[in-house]
Amino acid sequence: MQLIFATMLYFHIRWFILLTNLLTLILHSRLKQYKDFYQSYKNYESKLYHCYLLIHLTLIYYIKKH
Repeated sequence: MQLIFATMLYFHIRWFILLTNLLTLILHSRLKQYKDFYQSYKNYESKLYHCYLLIHLTLIYYIKKH
């Protein structure tokens, strides 16, 4: 049970770090650089979010099953 909560906490922290990194880059970069970066980040973000969602749902299913 502690491992499940630790895993969920880890992914919440990673998500927060990625969002703060994105905000920092928005504030400190030029518009053209940001556009290029945003396209690559958008692809990475969607993959990461789907992975996060899958793990989250798997953990919820596991908790309910046991």
